[in-house]
Amino acid sequence: MNHLIFILKTAGISLVTCSIFGVLGGVFLDIMKPPHPHVPISNWLITLTLTAFTSLVISILIGSTLTFLGKANLPKAILYTNLIVVIFLMVFLIYIITV
Repeated sequence: MNHLIFILKTAGISLVTCSIFGVLGGVFLDIMKPPHPHVPISNWLITLTLTAFTSLVISILIGSTLTFLGKANLPKAILYTNLIVVIFLMVFLIYIITV
């Protein structure tokens, strides 16, 4: 049961922090490349959804891997998850801006 609680804590905290990164990335994308007038969804909502989904998947993988290895440390798990999601978001933003 402690392993499940650790995984849920990792997923919850990472979801909140990565959602903030997603909103900031979308606002940055709006500044760099204004949205097309025919697109009804703004850029920050797209990046928020992308980072939230990525954060959940990555945090479950990292949390379960760390508990399996017996090295369950919540700050490290959140740091690893946020780092991977931020790198994924930066690659996505660079791709969208250059295309």
